[in-house]
Amino acid sequence: NGFGTIVQIDDCLVSEDVFTEFFACDYEVCKGKCCIVGDCGAPLDEPEIEMLERDYPAYSPLMTPAGLQGAMTHLVSHGLMKIVLFFCAGAFLVQTGKQYVQELRGIGKVMPVTCACFTFAAVALMGTPPLCGFLSKWRLLTAAMATGLPMGTVATVTLIIATVLTAVYVLSPVQAMFFTPLEGFDPSEKLETRDPDARMIAPMALICAAILVFGLAGSQILS
Repeated sequence: NGFGTIVQIDDCLVSEDVFTEFFACDYEVCKGKCCIVGDCGAPLDEPEIEMLERDYPAYSPLMTPAGLQGAMTHLVSHGLMKIVLFFCAGAFLVQTGKQYVQELRGIGKVMPVTCACFTFAAVALMGTPPLCGFLSKWRLLTAAMATGLPMGTVATVTLIIATVLTAVYVLSPVQAMFFTPLEGFDPSEKLETRDPDARMIAPMALICAAILVFGLAGSQILS
């Protein structure tokens, strides 16, 4: 029929390709390119562009210069922070085959550098100073409050709630990595480090440095 064989697994219909093709992240091959492209978001379709153009007059008064600066700051910051988390997820998968948070129990003992990078990016994503997540959220927060509009108040409250929720979901893996026993580990055995080599560690470490630099000097850089 041109689409190959369709297989039913529980209540899902999937292609037979799932049995023959490798769909997991192959970090050694892609070098993180797919993470970068994916973090940029899906391209807009023509109907979506038409909707934005149609509704632009309604929301353009809310787009103050300070708000636009905050949005641009957050765009750059979010990309830096999230790409580190994606890189770390790829490193976990390549080095251990683990894909789920509950499988990361105690993994900080054998992948300390990767887990440290993950924690650094997670703390930045929460909006902790002096990292770039704080800079972008602070700019968005002050811009929303400066409007004096009801929607500005809604945006402020939403941002605060989102920050709390972010802390909950990014600190859960960190807690599992560092503060739970390593599953399947015999205390009498010597631990062997399973961090990836420099080809995978270097990009994560460099972007972590960029997160700090952009947090400290982001205003000057963007201006």
